[in-house]
Amino acid sequence: MHTLVFNSQKGGAGKTTVSWNIAAAASATGLRVLMVDLDPQQSLRHWWDRREESEPQMLAEDPAVSELPSVVDAAAEQFDVLVIDTPPAADAWVVHVMACADRVIIPVRASGVDLDALGATIDLAERAGVSHRFLVTQADTRSTIYRDTLFTLTDLGKVIPAPMPRRTSHERDFVTGTSGLDSSGLARNDVRTLWHHLREDLNGKAASKPKQSRKAGAKL
Repeated sequence: MHTLVFNSQKGGAGKTTVSWNIAAAASATGLRVLMVDLDPQQSLRHWWDRREESEPQMLAEDPAVSELPSVVDAAAEQFDVLVIDTPPAADAWVVHVMACADRVIIPVRASGVDLDALGATIDLAERAGVSHRFLVTQADTRSTIYRDTLFTLTDLGKVIPAPMPRRTSHERDFVTGTSGLDSSGLARNDVRTLWHHLREDLNGKAASKPKQSRKAGAKL
C-alpha cells in the first residue's frame, strides 16, 4: 500500500482539493483507496459525505494520531492507497503522521508568502525521515512567478511535473462530492496527469481489488 500525507503550513494552498482529486483518480484506475482526515475542519470528510460514489472510502470515524500506525497496518491488508489530509499547522504531532507515509506531498502556490512558509513543512518531513514532493497549485503556468517558483522549489527538493492550476470546477466539486475527473474541461486532464506522475514516482502499481457496491464507512 502507498501512503500519501498531504501537508502545507500555509492555508489556502489547495491541500484538501488535491487530496480528494488524487484519491478519486487512484480509485478510478481500479485501486482501492482509503482517505483519512486529520484536519479539524474536516473538509475532506465533508466532501466525501456529499459524494454519491462508493469510492474512495473513509472510516466511520477518523482515528486519533496515536491510533494511526495500527490503522495504517490494518489498511494495508485491504487497500492499495491511503490518503491522509492534515491541518495547515506545524504541530509536533504531524511528524508522527508523516512517519507513516511513503511520500509527503506539499502543495505550494506560486507566491512569495507560500515559499516563505515552506521551511516548517520541510523540517517536519525531514524529522519524520520521509521523502517529500512539491506540487505547484493555483498557478498560471505561463506566468513569470510560476517559473520563478519552480526555480526556487527545485533547489529545495523534487517537484511533481504536473501543476494543479486554479479551476472554478474545484469549488463545485466540493459542494457536489465530485472530482476533476467528472469535468469535461481542463480539470480532468490536470487530475489524470497528476496521478500519472505521482504513481510513477511511487514506482509501480498496487494490485487492484473488487470495489464495494454500496457506499459505507470502511471497516478495518
